[in-house]
Amino acid sequence: MSVSRRDFLALLGTSVAAAAAVAAVGSKGQSLGSTGQGALPAGNWIVEQIGAVHKGAVPITLRHDQTGERLLVEACRKGSLVNPVVSGRRFDLFLANDGKGAAPTSAHHFAALRSLADHLDRHVKEVPETVLTMAKRQRVHGELHTTNDDFAVG
Repeated sequence: MSVSRRDFLALLGTSVAAAAAVAAVGSKGQSLGSTGQGALPAGNWIVEQIGAVHKGAVPITLRHDQTGERLLVEACRKGSLVNPVVSGRRFDLFLANDGKGAAPTSAHHFAALRSLADHLDRHVKEVPETVLTMAKRQRVHGELHTTNDDFAVG
């Protein structure tokens, strides 16, 4: 069974298809306390693109509406022993970050993924069969084993 981008968008609901704001992650000058990460940028993360299921994951591109920064998120089925950045009810979310999986995730990136996971929890009732856990994805697609980064942010 294959799932088209349109089918996945239908699962997510029209707010994603309309590129709804995903997260308001702070205002200029807001301190993150003891994390040492600095201030969160003002603005929202927008769902810019949702790709078709590819090698067991759904690629979702988020774009910050003020800075233009892009994040490539890989949404996998929940339940892997691999540590995601964020887990929701049905999905584990990973950042494709050029093989730097051990690098710490910034607070504003974490907040964006947490908001995306919350959105998916509210709007997706069933995960397509072709979406795999990250562990199974890595077993089936050995080339992903060391980096988890299969997509390029454009």
